[in-house]
Amino acid sequence: MYNNLYTEINTRRQKVLEGINILLSLFSTTKQQRIFPRKIMISKTRGQITVYSTEQMMQAFEDADFMDCRINAYPTFLNEAEERDYENGINLDIFAPNILFIDLDLKDFSSKSELDNVLRKILKHISSILYGSNPLLLWSGNGYHVIVPVKATTALERFEDFKGLSDRPSSEFLQFAKYFLSFSKADKANNPAFKSCLLRVPYTLNPNVL
Repeated sequence: MYNNLYTEINTRRQKVLEGINILLSLFSTTKQQRIFPRKIMISKTRGQITVYSTEQMMQAFEDADFMDCRINAYPTFLNEAEERDYENGINLDIFAPNILFIDLDLKDFSSKSELDNVLRKILKHISSILYGSNPLLLWSGNGYHVIVPVKATTALERFEDFKGLSDRPSSEFLQFAKYFLSFSKADKANNPAFKSCLLRVPYTLNPNVL
């Protein structure tokens, strides 16, 4: 009995580590993002916590029994000075919009078949617009998460075309992309933002489908 339990826990640990590495590899594609420090969220915390290594992240997930574990799609600030610089228009490229996120919730569709049909259209749409993109598709138990890495290393705030239109075009682009790429089929309750774009870690447990 105990051997079987140990094997099950060890297998889960290995799969979750694989899931972590899948997400981290997206963030580091073409060196677009630094990996750490980064915010994560687990079922045992009311908000996000900062981690500085894969080992620290893995320990937090294991302490939560791998329940409802998420990683922010964007890095956090190194310190308060860097955050102040960002607010003053310095180092804006920290948050170039290079991870796009679409949440498709099964409850918004009449059937799983309809959901799958819409998903195929969305993926075709993405491939026609973002040539060479390779979205990561995850099934949460209640729907699909479509995570789209794009080659963007510069914040939209740096482009003259956006000046005068928005104070935070990079942030607004995340929500525009969600609706545009999904034909407005994405979950309306999920509003991507740099500080709250939390991605469920593959192979962790979703309490809503247990």
